[in-house]
Amino acid sequence: MVDIVVRRRGRLVGPLLLVLFVAGMPLASQESPEDERPLLELLEALEAVVGENVDIQRSRLSEMQAQAGYDAARASIGPRVELDLEPYSIDQRRVEVPGEPEEVMPGVEVPGEQEGRTSRSQSTGGTLRFSQSLPSGGRITGDAGLEARVSRLLDENGDDDDPSYEVEPSVGLQFSQPVFVNGRFIDLRVGRALDGEAAVGVRNAEVARRETENGTALAAIELYFVIGNLRDAIETLEFSKTIQQTRIEELESDVEVGIASERQLLQARLAENRTREALLQSREQLRTVERSLNRLADDSFDIRAFSLERVADYVVADDPLSEAVATLREEFPPDAEQSWDLAGNSAVRRADISIQEAVDSAITSDVDRAAELSVVAQMSRRYPDDRDDESNIGSAFTDLFDGDGGFNWRVSLGVRIPLFDGGQRRRSRDADELAIRLAEIERGDAESDARDELGTSLERLGILTDRIAIIDADRAFEFERLEDTEALREIGSATALEVDDVRLDIREREDELREVQLDLLLTLLEVESTLGGQVLTRLDSLEETP
Repeated sequence: MVDIVVRRRGRLVGPLLLVLFVAGMPLASQESPEDERPLLELLEALEAVVGENVDIQRSRLSEMQAQAGYDAARASIGPRVELDLEPYSIDQRRVEVPGEPEEVMPGVEVPGEQEGRTSRSQSTGGTLRFSQSLPSGGRITGDAGLEARVSRLLDENGDDDDPSYEVEPSVGLQFSQPVFVNGRFIDLRVGRALDGEAAVGVRNAEVARRETENGTALAAIELYFVIGNLRDAIETLEFSKTIQQTRIEELESDVEVGIASERQLLQARLAENRTREALLQSREQLRTVERSLNRLADDSFDIRAFSLERVADYVVADDPLSEAVATLREEFPPDAEQSWDLAGNSAVRRADISIQEAVDSAITSDVDRAAELSVVAQMSRRYPDDRDDESNIGSAFTDLFDGDGGFNWRVSLGVRIPLFDGGQRRRSRDADELAIRLAEIERGDAESDARDELGTSLERLGILTDRIAIIDADRAFEFERLEDTEALREIGSATALEVDDVRLDIREREDELREVQLDLLLTLLEVESTLGGQVLTRLDSLEETP
């Protein structure tokens, strides 16, 4: 993320305001050059930042990558269909076959002696196979195959036997299931645990993306309002410098006629120099903050070309922000910290993900170390014992449906039992339990930190709300004093400088109010981020004031 020059607006502008007040600048209205620029609203600027910021784009791409990996993992445990083809196969081997029968007496024959012959078989076929993982960690596989084969016995003298044509259809079903997993005969949690392990990357990427969006939005909001406040300060400094130059000219005339001292003139010139220095510093700070905001938006706009909203547009009396603060303080009473719901906090969510990951890993890791039960069933069609004409290719199909035929079948039940693994299974279980305990401790730490952070922010919201009420009361008093001083000036009992002093006090209260208002807005948005909400959504709810 782009480094932000300021974290709290008061740290940047506060010293400038102090210089302005010390310089004794008067308050007077002056047309701002900013009025001539098109207005860039805060939400428009944030849309550009969120849409163009490199860190946000990177976090979104990381989330998309994690989602693609999760989808691939899900597909790997889903149903699978395969076609296994064997276009051509030849098998030639030596076999023993009965010789020609011998007649031992009239009408009586006995089999001849076994003789060696060469058998050659040529075949083609294929198998369609379906497999599906089960929620219990097992797998079921079914297949249907067809093999066509032609075979014959070869004679050394070249007098080969007639070919024999055969077609063999077959079907099969196999079921395998880990048993005695995690102390259960069949653990139905395995499928969910496998899915949970695959989804860990997506969950962490989603938390990181939301955290990046909130952090970038908070930084952009603060920079946006700091820019506006610095522009106001620069305009005030420019006007103050003009007033001080006029005052110096009057003092020079007074020194010539002897009604002012050189010391007074020197003090006025020193005050002007301090104002010039403050003006240079504030301009430098403004450029730094403007560049920071431009970088956040990847230079998709130049903030110097626009006028900006002020924080008072979002923080006014009886506005939604005050209602939001009051609602938060009701939802999270200080005397019930242990009951606060902090499940949405980024650090807490990461810890919850780690706990679930450790639990899922403990469930799935025992599958590989468990016993396995398997059932296999196979069946194929068998020809009749006496076929009419094996050398007829057509009979290879018609004889299959001969009523004298039958089926060959096989059913088997198998069990694989691990007997000795050197203690691996026991030690692996110990490691899994320790991983869960460690993740739970980290979760407790994350929740404690979030609770402390939220408690501090809520307490600060209350203090800032009270400060705004006090400053508003002071401003009301200063405006009354201004009316009284202007009335005295009309009858000659007060000078223009005394009127300007009162106006300066009002400006001081207004600057302080803007500081507190910005702090209040940022603190509320930070609370929203702490609770796992969206900063932009909360800000959008505050845009329309009554």
